[in-house]
Amino acid sequence: MKFTDGNWLVREGYVIHFPKIIHEVVEIDGAVTLYAPCKYLNHRGDTLDGPLLTIKISTPIDDVLRIQTWHFKGGKRKISKL
Repeated sequence: MKFTDGNWLVREGYVIHFPKIIHEVVEIDGAVTLYAPCKYLNHRGDTLDGPLLTIKISTPIDDVLRIQTWHFKGGKRKISKL
């Protein structure tokens, strides 16, 4: 899917969000997960709106980096059984 009009212009109807800072870094099982908001966090209220990108960096084999990015990645939904 193409989101740009040429090299520099964003196609009409789209907004591209880039991470501004790395807010948190978590290392689990040899993989690094970065949490990066797309705006600067000046106070607690800045966490309420705007995208948060989850970026996971791992190495499946030697000399290879696997980079995965998610927007609005949530946990598995728990459904109660009655």
